[in-house]
Amino acid sequence: MSEFVKDRREKRAERKRERAEQRAKKPKLRLGNIIGALFTGIRYTSEKFFCELILRILDTVTNFLSFTYILKVVVDGLTEQRPIKELILYVVVTFGLLIVVRVLGNSYWNCILPILDKVGERRMNAIIYNRALTSDIANYEDPSMYALFGRAVSGGVGSTEWARYWLNSTISMILSLGLSSWLALSIDPVLFIFAFIPVVCNFASKKSSTLSRIFDVEKSELYRKRDYVQRVFYQREYAKELRLTNIRNVMFDRFREAVEELIRLTRTRGLRIALLDFMFVFVGRVASVIGAEIYTVYRAIVSNTVTVGDCLVVLNNITTISCEMQSIGGNIRYLMKTCYAYQDWKDFINRKNHVENRPDGVEAQPGDIEFSGVTFRYGGADTDTLRGIDLKIKQGERVAVVGYNGAGKTTLVKLMMRLYDPSSGIITLGGRDIREYDLKSYRNIFGVVFQDYKQFALSVAENVLGRPMRDGDEAIVEDALRRAGIWDKISELPDGMYTQMTREFSEDGLLLSGGQSQMLAIASVYAHGSPIVILDEPSSALDPLAERELYRQMYSACEGKTMIFISHRLSSAVSADKVVLVEDGVVRECGSHEELMQLDGKYAEMFRAQAESYTDAEISETE
Repeated sequence: MSEFVKDRREKRAERKRERAEQRAKKPKLRLGNIIGALFTGIRYTSEKFFCELILRILDTVTNFLSFTYILKVVVDGLTEQRPIKELILYVVVTFGLLIVVRVLGNSYWNCILPILDKVGERRMNAIIYNRALTSDIANYEDPSMYALFGRAVSGGVGSTEWARYWLNSTISMILSLGLSSWLALSIDPVLFIFAFIPVVCNFASKKSSTLSRIFDVEKSELYRKRDYVQRVFYQREYAKELRLTNIRNVMFDRFREAVEELIRLTRTRGLRIALLDFMFVFVGRVASVIGAEIYTVYRAIVSNTVTVGDCLVVLNNITTISCEMQSIGGNIRYLMKTCYAYQDWKDFINRKNHVENRPDGVEAQPGDIEFSGVTFRYGGADTDTLRGIDLKIKQGERVAVVGYNGAGKTTLVKLMMRLYDPSSGIITLGGRDIREYDLKSYRNIFGVVFQDYKQFALSVAENVLGRPMRDGDEAIVEDALRRAGIWDKISELPDGMYTQMTREFSEDGLLLSGGQSQMLAIASVYAHGSPIVILDEPSSALDPLAERELYRQMYSACEGKTMIFISHRLSSAVSADKVVLVEDGVVRECGSHEELMQLDGKYAEMFRAQAESYTDAEISETE
């Protein structure tokens, strides 16, 4: 087979795959989504729904009376020589009603609606944010989660907005079309034919909406990549690497690629959508209005079969009818937008958690923690991170979990806290499967400090407490900061514990070093008084003296509590009741420091290696 033929076949196969992907992406219009969006909008933004519905009905009726029907009344009245006072009274009353409705409408749109918008947005986004907080960690390892979250935030508000607009505009359209059609049919039924011309072009609206949806889905992922690079360039934690390495060039390339792909999509799909919209709006309206006007003028001037008043009414009214007919297509577009936006919102809200809470869960109490044959594999991974873990941690025990990077130490702790559930095996607390406990009450018994502790743009006290300050909290915060060894630093600040953290919103925001940040995190553990304390590399940013003082204080403050800490510095394990060595996802050694040193296994080897490195460093300093 020639290379030319093979190349042609490969190109045809590629085009087939692309068409199949497009068919898979093509969204479906679901009636349930429309109904769901309507009920959701009425539930959370009922004020907007009903206020706008009433205003639209009043506006439609007064517009018809003031700008359409009034022409026929006045012109025919003058022709028939009706009393001028009667005609003037009709005009004054009609336009008076119009002015009142317009004033009410302007007051609503300019003053009331912005407030109702924020109220509705707060209600809808609260649902999104609460769902995000209840979504387990495993979901955040899926890249599609972030794109879906972005679409859900806009979709939650957008779906109710579009549903409200669709419902109100549809009712207004039906009312306006009914009044205008009644008037046109009373003059000449043939005119109604011209009004239906825009309906022929409505198919373009549906096609345009489908393409717009596909366009939005494709853009969301590209926007996420672009926004990530933008965040990297202004966030403090990336500042040093961007200036000291060539990683900035890689980030620029990623940004350029995302923007270029957005431009390409806009050129291709955006152009098709624009052409379809042009056909829908221009062709349909022009053909309808011009045709009706030519026909009416012919009957009024040539055949003299309609009155002058009828002619003026038709010229004015046919445009209204044509616009309303064409708005059917616009309403279809809003209907489809509503459907797709609500689907995004619903997909996020209903996204399945890997860690499920039992509605009838038992209130958790501290006790012994035991792993029995626990195996765990992260989603998408080819191998197990933990394999057949058997481990018992007694209540009140101080346990050091040690091992090389990537051994599975942090994963062990995450399973213990039910951030994940084991792939197989069981974890118990007090002899009961931890999945039987109420998830919130179970996690509340843990006080945790992870190595990558994040500070929030709140006050020092709020970061420590994890909630707003209340009466009597100052003593709790001060005591926690003192125990953590950072009170001297905080007390010297002008606002003390009320000092704002980070410089996200305040130019005078507090920026702490890595070691100080860990001290602040440990202070939060003291403030919560949890019966089980977990520390993931709590001394990684501390010097040896500070580390020794930290563990001395922790052991004193956590007397009688279960204390589990992960550390690469094995000196911290000397005072632990039990040392657990994790290697390649299994517990290789378990026992006290003395027992493992006597065993002369991997732990003893690691401990002596670290001790020798400290000794060598001291010798080199004295030479």
